[in-house]
Amino acid sequence: MTKATVQIDRQFAEVPIAHILVGERARAVDPDWVRLFASSMRVIGQCQPIVLRPGARPDLYWLVAGEHRLEAAKLNGGETVFAEIRECTDEEAKQIEVDENLIRNQMSVLEISVALHADKERYLALFPDTKNGAKGGRGAQQFENDKLSFSKTKADKTGLSRRTIERFSKIGESLTPELRNALSAHPIADNQAQLLKLAKLPPETRTQAVGLLTRAEEPVATVQDAVSIIEKRPAPKQRPAYQKQYDTLYRAFHGANAKAKRMFLEQLLAEGELDAVIATATRTEEAA
Repeated sequence: MTKATVQIDRQFAEVPIAHILVGERARAVDPDWVRLFASSMRVIGQCQPIVLRPGARPDLYWLVAGEHRLEAAKLNGGETVFAEIRECTDEEAKQIEVDENLIRNQMSVLEISVALHADKERYLALFPDTKNGAKGGRGAQQFENDKLSFSKTKADKTGLSRRTIERFSKIGESLTPELRNALSAHPIADNQAQLLKLAKLPPETRTQAVGLLTRAEEPVATVQDAVSIIEKRPAPKQRPAYQKQYDTLYRAFHGANAKAKRMFLEQLLAEGELDAVIATATRTEEAA
């Protein structure tokens, strides 16, 4: 038995932007990325085509992948965009979008995990024989020669390791839509280690931990801190005020996007604050 593959017809064309329809997407458009693409396209042109599939009418197309490039073309005032047009189903279109986002690394760990879990569910629906994929041992290699597991298939497509795919899938599987929404704007959304710790908790404890991480008053900093409170472990020694201030600054900094971080650091450098802060901290430590 050979590996299952999907045959997709393709063609390339300049497509009028006005004829492209954009449905529900796996991730929101990031304006910073749009401006970056637009700047690049003005200098060197559009290097990669967006991916479309035919719509209900011959002159209409649905966007499959490349929304940032499409928005960049609009920002540059373009009337057409270079596109690869594929004949594919709804499920295949979703897989293509997820794969492209993974390859381009424009999604947070949480977004990747949710998308990969959904992709895995679709894959198992198409190829149910792979549900109990090779777990190791003597039969593993024979199984993989017949049908590839989801993690192996996705690793081949994206360049990520199988172990990474499996970790992301576990995170996505463990989080309900309510928990995903609660964590979407939290720094933990881009922290694989913390999300994995959360995924390994029992469902009830997991829900309580997310509540402690995202509460308005004095949220905890880590999953471990949340578990300590839930299990009523002895409270840790009181941390000094500077440590609490550091935690607040750390969460704020890592919760910001790249542009905000750059502006913040440039401002500190321009005002000489960075050197002053380090010098003050050094004197304080020496005095202690």
